[in-house]
Amino acid sequence: MVSCRRFAQKIGDNMSKRLKIGILLAAGIAGVPMSRAAAGEILSGVAAHDVNVGIATDTREGGVDAQLGYRTGPVAALARFGAPDAYGYISLNSRHRTNFAAAGLSWRLWLGSESKLYVKPGIGVAVHDGYVDLPPEEPGLANAEIIRRAEIYRTRKPYGSRFMFEPSVAIGWRAADRVSLEAFYAHLSHAKLGGNDNPGVDLLGLRLAYRLKD
Repeated sequence: MVSCRRFAQKIGDNMSKRLKIGILLAAGIAGVPMSRAAAGEILSGVAAHDVNVGIATDTREGGVDAQLGYRTGPVAALARFGAPDAYGYISLNSRHRTNFAAAGLSWRLWLGSESKLYVKPGIGVAVHDGYVDLPPEEPGLANAEIIRRAEIYRTRKPYGSRFMFEPSVAIGWRAADRVSLEAFYAHLSHAKLGGNDNPGVDLLGLRLAYRLKD
């Protein structure tokens, strides 16, 4: 387990300026108008990073992502679209690979009027601090630089764009009045809108959602 001190140091040491801007944008969802009937939720979870589920290609980054975020209650201003929740979170990789911040909308679909189970599809956008393009192969490099680039080619991906779409789906269980547990899948890619390089990345994880007081 990573200690709280090491987790805080990771936040300070590994996030690029672009990722910090993304976090500020994600945090801005706290100001979205919500329904008075539902409070927001604190989200905390872990996810396997760059897993092979047959969608993203060239799965080479690996590691575990620690995630922390916030999700509003139903957004009153979007009632005509099914009153989705708005969410934002940060995701930090244990192997110092690609970190990202994401924000978007999701819908809670209960599996029956008395059920404690629900499905939660969502769609968002993400900004990451990974490689947009990998360093080119060049002649005449020093041995140390050749070794450094070989490690990059082995463990990192050229995402092709700094910004990506972030569709997701979760299956949740309302374990208590304020506590829910969710298993989720998320995919990050840019649909080749940012160029031909679009390997994408898939995440599978578990998270806890704690609902704040109304």
